[in-house]
Amino acid sequence: MWKQKGRKIFFAPLYVIRFEYPRSRYYSKLERFKRQYPTPDTITYTGDKLKYYRYERGIQSKDVAAFAGIDRDTYRSYEKDTTYYRREVIEKIAQLLDVEVHELLDDYNRFIYDGQGKKIKMIRKSFGMTQYEFAEYIGVLPGTLKQWEQERTRISKKAFLMLMEISNK
Repeated sequence: MWKQKGRKIFFAPLYVIRFEYPRSRYYSKLERFKRQYPTPDTITYTGDKLKYYRYERGIQSKDVAAFAGIDRDTYRSYEKDTTYYRREVIEKIAQLLDVEVHELLDDYNRFIYDGQGKKIKMIRKSFGMTQYEFAEYIGVLPGTLKQWEQERTRISKKAFLMLMEISNK
């Protein structure tokens, strides 16, 4: 570097300053996530599985949302572990991420996806109880149990966990 004043030329020493290029927030999140979950087998929640496979493929959340036909904020809530994922949406997301739907789902969502009605009925019959007796046994109204078995309403995650605890005894 130099500067001229009148007829005189002044030289300034050139310093080489080294600094680390600031990393993108996205990559630091990715690195932290990868350290926490080195393989998808170590992940228990659907939201984290969605995030894992999206990071693996290098896809942004807005692109997944657009492909699935949902709002970007809705997809973000999916990654924050929404308790229930609509069937048609999770199938589209699985298609984009190139994985099987079952690889994305946690136990609760897999239970619903595979037909909660048949499974609840199978558990009830393994106890040898009527709908009324089983509803009383697990502490729900008989009408609620009937709606679960007919898949008119979705079983809550709390009720699912209680049902799994009872069925494993």
